Amino acid sequence: MSFKSFLILYAIAIDLAIQKPMMCVPGKSFFDGCNTCTCTDDGNFICTMTACEDYDPETDTSVPVKILEPPPDFWQNS
Repeated sequence: MSFKSFLILYAIAIDLAIQKPMMCVPGKSFFDGCNTCTCTDDGNFICTMTACEDYDPETDTSVPVKILEPPPDFWQNS
C-alpha cells in the first residue's frame, strides 16, 4: 500500500470514529408530514409507509408531500 493510500484510509477511519450515530429517544414519536415515526427501544426509529401525495389542481397532477425533519428533542443528546 502506498503512503498516499494509507493517509486516505487513516483520514476516513478518523472521520468515522469521530462521528457519533444519531440515536432517538426511545418511545418518542413525530409526524413527518405524511407518516408517523416512532423511536424503538434500541434508539433507532421506524415509520409508517403511507404513500404521500397532494393534488395540484393547477396542473391536475399529484405532487409529493414535503417531508418534515424530526424535531430536535426527538434525538438523544440534542
